[in-house]
Amino acid sequence: MKTTQDPSFKTYGRTITEHDFSNMVITMEEKKLIATPKEGNQYLASVPAIEALPEFDWVQKNIFAGLPIQFGSGAGHNKAITAIEFHQGSEVIVALTDAILVVGHRYDIVDNTYDATLMESFLLEKGTAIELFSTTLHYSPIETNEDGYQQAIALIKGTNTPLTTEVDNPLVKVTNKFMLVHPSRTDKIAAGFQVGLIDKRIE
Repeated sequence: MKTTQDPSFKTYGRTITEHDFSNMVITMEEKKLIATPKEGNQYLASVPAIEALPEFDWVQKNIFAGLPIQFGSGAGHNKAITAIEFHQGSEVIVALTDAILVVGHRYDIVDNTYDATLMESFLLEKGTAIELFSTTLHYSPIETNEDGYQQAIALIKGTNTPLTTEVDNPLVKVTNKFMLVHPSRTDKIAAGFQVGLIDKRIE
C-alpha cells in the first residue's frame, strides 16, 4: 500500500516536514492523552492537554496563518468508510499509531452524491504529521490491527461543534462539517445527515 509520502498523495494533502512532531507524539503516549474506546470511534474536538503542548502554537501560526484553532483527538476501531466529510480549511493530523486514510476529492461530488470507488487508500505511519487540504474527502481512518488507531487532530476553531445558526445546505448539520453518509448509517440519518455515499461493498 502507498503511504502518505507517495507523490500521488499530493492532491489530497502533504506531509509536514518543517517541524519535528516526535516530542509531541512521545508526550501524548507517555501521558496517555488519547484513549481508544473498546469499540466504535471517539472524536473530541478540543483536548486541553493537547492544546497546552508547543505544537498547538506552531500549527496555529504556520499552518492556519494565525486563525483560531482547536486541537483534539480521534481514536477507535473502524473497518469501512460509511460516510465522507470535508471542511472549510485544512485539517492537521498527527498519527500516534499506523492507520489507513481513505480519501477522495470534493469535486467528484455530483448532485450531493459520491461514488466511493473513486477513493484512494494511503498508509499514515505512526509519528507522521500531515495537512489534509480542504478539498479532500475523508472520514475516520481504518485501523491496521485490533488495537485501533489514535490521532491528534487540529481544525479551525468551532469545527465539528453544534450549529449556532440555521443552515440551508443539506450537507451541513454540524459547524464546518459537510457530510454524506451511506444508507447503512441509520444513526447518522436519524440525526439528519444527508444520504449520498454510494458503496455497493457495504450492506
